[in-house]
Amino acid sequence: MGVKTPESLCIEPVNFTQISGWNADDLRPAFVAFKNSCQALKKQERGKRMGLSMSFGIWHDICERAQKVTTQDEKAVRQFFEENFTPYRAYDQDKNQIGLYTGYYESSLKGSLCPSEKYAYPLYKRPPDLTKQGNQYGKKGAFSFGPHHDRRSIDEGALKEKDLELIWVDCPVDAFFLHIQGSGRVQLEDGRFIKVGYDGANGHPYTPIGRILIDQGHVEKEKMSMQAIRDWIKKYPDKGRDLMNQNASYVFFKILDKIGAIGAQGVPVLTGRSLAVDRRYIPYGVPVWLDASHPDNAINLQRLLIAQDTGGAIKGPLRGDVFWGFGDMAAQIAGQMKSKGKSYLLLPKKIPFEGCYKG
Repeated sequence: MGVKTPESLCIEPVNFTQISGWNADDLRPAFVAFKNSCQALKKQERGKRMGLSMSFGIWHDICERAQKVTTQDEKAVRQFFEENFTPYRAYDQDKNQIGLYTGYYESSLKGSLCPSEKYAYPLYKRPPDLTKQGNQYGKKGAFSFGPHHDRRSIDEGALKEKDLELIWVDCPVDAFFLHIQGSGRVQLEDGRFIKVGYDGANGHPYTPIGRILIDQGHVEKEKMSMQAIRDWIKKYPDKGRDLMNQNASYVFFKILDKIGAIGAQGVPVLTGRSLAVDRRYIPYGVPVWLDASHPDNAINLQRLLIAQDTGGAIKGPLRGDVFWGFGDMAAQIAGQMKSKGKSYLLLPKKIPFEGCYKG
């Protein structure tokens, strides 16, 4: 049986002095991320409701004040956060404060605009008969799409000859992990990069294949990482293909105009300062203080991040995914991150929050 996902986010107010590491963090990068979120928050009608019983109007006011703060002035940035927000300790309905925090990154692949023996694995555009449904959150968007063909049937050719191929890549494993990350850059043979991003999912549930390897005794829980999964698939390619197909969820892509990762909120995500959350509990734009272990275990990861993204595997009030950027180092850090930690939400001072909020 799987681990039960908590049903409620519970919060209680604390002082900034009670947050370990608060005074040591340079808040300016998080402030840049927050101002990016303001671009999306201010597009919403003031009276429209968002999570945690808030309306967008109060965020409009805070964002207007943010525009008057000089980003390079660390003292002014710190004053902005402390004057406009109250920190709240986050826990679940069972009084548990410890959550799980993983990492993600922007993928890099090799590809071509035309199929060949080398570039034989397509990334697909969203099928026209795929429509939004329900309030289910997909990997990198507000809604999942479907139901539609599952991963196995697509892998076996269910979408061939439908003119849905967006681009072809040279490695099915890289394509699989692109589905998990949600966006990436494909380098063509002439050196150009094409940016691809999430444009819907097939509506089937996300299954973490790392958990399957652990349950079947192929990889020890303590040694599980993205690289461990890659190594196992490389060692057992036939079994690896079947393993990937056990994750029925499948992501469709579109070509984006700009290089750089865009989160589900529709704004750029920043390295080490953007957090994917379960939007049923934490609305986009909310600053979140994370106190967890760093992937290299040598330092504590104590910093302010902004909720700007979501993910198929990010379920529950005490769950998050830290964005680590683009490149090999980002992939290494993200693949290794599996940290237990605490979180604090920074919420508008004018609203008295306390108690539990069901997702």
